[in-house]
Amino acid sequence: MLHAVNRKKARLNAFRGAGQRVPLEDLVTSTILGPLLFLEQVDAEMALSGILSSLGIRRPDWVGPAHLSLWPKRKTIATLRSNYVEPDAEFVDALGNSLVVEVKWGAKLSEFELAAQWLSLSADARATSRHLLIVLEPYPYQAAIACDRQEISKHCGLPWPIQVVSWRRMADAFREIGHDMRLSSGTRRWAHGVHGFLRREDPRSLAGWDGMELIDVPENSWRYNDGWFGQVADVGPIAWGQTR
Repeated sequence: MLHAVNRKKARLNAFRGAGQRVPLEDLVTSTILGPLLFLEQVDAEMALSGILSSLGIRRPDWVGPAHLSLWPKRKTIATLRSNYVEPDAEFVDALGNSLVVEVKWGAKLSEFELAAQWLSLSADARATSRHLLIVLEPYPYQAAIACDRQEISKHCGLPWPIQVVSWRRMADAFREIGHDMRLSSGTRRWAHGVHGFLRREDPRSLAGWDGMELIDVPENSWRYNDGWFGQVADVGPIAWGQTR
């Protein structure tokens, strides 16, 4: 998918007419996070650490390697979900310390979706884990997050470490680790591919002025020719309403 989008062979919008069976969030999750499953463990952990550092997010207190699972099914409080909860991704170690990731690409949060995810963790794991929501625009999710926070407080006395990050910031983070020479060449190619994907699919994910490859030009001293008096003079500042 990264190659198809970056080579202008496909666009996410082409899947919008496919109905609920093909939610864009699942395509985005698979496209961006799926390649981590093919990297060496050390490379995947370095890449994840670089992304979290760029976003200013503290890593969970992992003990040993943290493994990625896509759409893990977890039991949660019965009043929130009758069966199970299914976050888009989870990085978890052998002790259950987790980074729970929910991906949205314009879709709304369902009722207590984040609360059900967080409360599916054990009480011990909640003390050392983190929760990440990635969206196009954070503001529309504030009301739902406030409701989830109230629900979590009924079952857990610990602070809920939810972090809401825009895809624009994610694009910046991938651009940054794509230039990190400590990472393997394959990891950096993946990061550059994700950055290109996000820039094409999310209009908010721009590279910034420093990415436009502007070049310095020499200063120019403009002069004008006064046709009445045959003089050539420097152009100075002109106030509104004034003419030469």
